Amino acid sequence: MKNMELKVKIKNGLLDLSASGVIIIDSSKPVVLTLFDNDEPMNIEMIFMNDPKNELTSRNIREVQSKNKIIIEFVNYNEIYGYYTNEPWSIGAAFGKELFFTYSISAFLESKMKKIEYSFLLGKEVKNG
Repeated sequence: MKNMELKVKIKNGLLDLSASGVIIIDSSKPVVLTLFDNDEPMNIEMIFMNDPKNELTSRNIREVQSKNKIIIEFVNYNEIYGYYTNEPWSIGAAFGKELFFTYSISAFLESKMKKIEYSFLLGKEVKNG
């Protein structure tokens, strides 16, 4: 009997889904997701921080010298009901295409654990990306 291999390609408007999933992480330590295209890696590092002087939440892309790494800082993402993107967030370029990130992040009560539901989407080709 021949093994059957199923593949799914998902398109959302003009964007192609590259990777998606759900992870539960210890937010006191950085988490790195590595996307691959023909064995070429792209590291997405997520860092969670708390700023007790400021109650607002924020997300920022940290300047990185490597073209194969993006660092995202999430500040004050501690709500058990969670935070999410309301549209794909352009975070840079990967594999010669625009890279978008969507997420839903929720915290657990009195815990450093967080649940992250994520999708990475690729858009149109970019020059020098």
